[in-house]
Amino acid sequence: MDGCFVFSQNQRKYKKNGWHAENVVSALLFGAAHLPAVAAKVGEFASRVAVLIVGANTVFGILFGYLFWRFGLEAAEITHASAHVASYVVSIFVA
Repeated sequence: MDGCFVFSQNQRKYKKNGWHAENVVSALLFGAAHLPAVAAKVGEFASRVAVLIVGANTVFGILFGYLFWRFGLEAAEITHASAHVASYVVSIFVA
C-alpha cells in the first residue's frame, strides 16, 4: 500500500521546515499558469480580469499547498480535481 503514497516520504522535510514562503510562491505560479487557458477560451481580456484569475487561483493554490503539506499529495490532487468538477457543475447551471 505504500506504493500509492510515493511522494509522502519526501514531504516529511517540509513539515519540519515550514511551508509558508514556498507555498505562496508556488500558489502565485499556479494562479499565473491558469491565464493561458482563459486566454484560449475567451480571447483577449482586461488586466482586471487577469488579476482576478491569478488572485482567485492563488487562494486555491495556497489551500492546495496546505493540504499537500498537512496530508500529502493525494489530498491536494483530490481537492484540486473536486474543485474543477464543482466549477463545471456550477457553470452548467449559471450559463
